[in-house]
Amino acid sequence: MKAAQVLNPIFCAINDVTAKDVDEIKRLCRFLSVPAYEGLEIAMKEELHLYKARIAQIRPIKERLDEDGQDTFDIQSWLRESKAALPAWSKALRAVLCHAPNSAPPGRAFGILNNAIGDQQVRARADHIKAIMQLQFREY
Repeated sequence: MKAAQVLNPIFCAINDVTAKDVDEIKRLCRFLSVPAYEGLEIAMKEELHLYKARIAQIRPIKERLDEDGQDTFDIQSWLRESKAALPAWSKALRAVLCHAPNSAPPGRAFGILNNAIGDQQVRARADHIKAIMQLQFREY
């Protein structure tokens, strides 16, 4: 949740975001260590001043409220508009929000498949391949 907070511009408008927070995102989100995200935290630190500048442009809450008292700030639009100016922050946001943790390691999945495919299925496949081969030889 800490990573999502740092990537939330409203949270950061109230709480100052620092390079230490970027390091914390890297520590919390171990999947950011994969090669596809190599150097992302460095790029985020380089864009940090731009991120803070864009956040500073967000109007205060009192100015954003409509007549019903609802906040009119559209975070999705803000993030879309910021994507070009903050590519590293956008990539990190996408990684954090779209990451679906999986509790079943691949070994378990292969174990289930191995247990599900028994001798009957192996023999059936061999018979199928043999039938295909016979059909191909008949055509020649």
